[in-house]
Amino acid sequence: MDALLTGHDPNGWMLLFPLALFVYYATVWLAVGQDPKPGTFVPQYGPPDATSPAAVRYLVTTGSDGRSFAAVLAQLSHRGFVCVEPQAPKYLVRREKNPPSDPSSLAPEEKQVLRILFSDGPEVLLDPTKGPLLSVYVAAIQKELVKQMEGKYFTRNAGWIILALFATFLCLFVIAFAARGKDTSGLLFLSWWFLFVTMTVGFIARVSLFAAWRGASRAKTGYGMALAGTLALSMFLSVCGWIVYHISTKVSLAYSLTLAGLVAAHLIFAPALRRVSLQGRKMLDSIEGFRAFLERVEQDKLNRIRLPEDELRAADEYLPYAIALEIKEAWGDHLAQAFLATTVMR
Repeated sequence: MDALLTGHDPNGWMLLFPLALFVYYATVWLAVGQDPKPGTFVPQYGPPDATSPAAVRYLVTTGSDGRSFAAVLAQLSHRGFVCVEPQAPKYLVRREKNPPSDPSSLAPEEKQVLRILFSDGPEVLLDPTKGPLLSVYVAAIQKELVKQMEGKYFTRNAGWIILALFATFLCLFVIAFAARGKDTSGLLFLSWWFLFVTMTVGFIARVSLFAAWRGASRAKTGYGMALAGTLALSMFLSVCGWIVYHISTKVSLAYSLTLAGLVAAHLIFAPALRRVSLQGRKMLDSIEGFRAFLERVEQDKLNRIRLPEDELRAADEYLPYAIALEIKEAWGDHLAQAFLATTVMR
């Protein structure tokens, strides 16, 4: 620390790289402009433009997750295509023999889930503990929704982010080979490892872990999975902390701070570059009006639908949307929390 503060750290000049990255991101953030301001909305007595439950959630969260899958199951039940029977902690999903309408009337992501669910027979037993297997359904939902909505309702400005990542990778080569210290062997590998792991873990924490704890507090269940995720994250962060300490003692504090600064710039600014289009803003305003209707008018009805252990057959028409928008109701909260371990797609 003294060497850095007195200007005697031989790697002090490397701190210019994260500073430049912060300036770059800040400039791009200002250049792409702000999201359109929310408009005036009034309670709306139905989903906007016949938008499906999973699509509503995608618009609000810009992604798909276990709650999206739960909303699709509830929608398929409401439309008469499936029956969902809880068999704690699993769910038995049966395909109805004579649905009231043709599958072509379903939303694209619902048709995909229906096809994948029963590819091996007329019923399937879903095990919430098999997160990686259930993530196949989330991936199918995400793929269809990206086709429909990416670039229409919002943009991620991915080109600017890719350019920043490319510059960061070049920077790692420069600083790893130029670094001076007691022991710089294997520094490039350690630098790459640190950047990859911390950015991956940071992304997972941002999109999954916080939602896991919020969902557990809502449903009063699932604390075990949320805690397991937190412990796993803590272990990764401990390893990353050890790497930073090792680099600071073997190379220099300036080098460690440079790596940490590069990671922080990406984790802070990259998600912040997402921008909502005018059409997307109008759609979000409509969704908020629909949410207000569900919370003020339909909440009591949703609470009376059924207990979490009851069979889900011909679900209420608003239940799938209540699940998607995280309107508190017992059955949907329990179902969505059960599929918490699925991968979150962004």
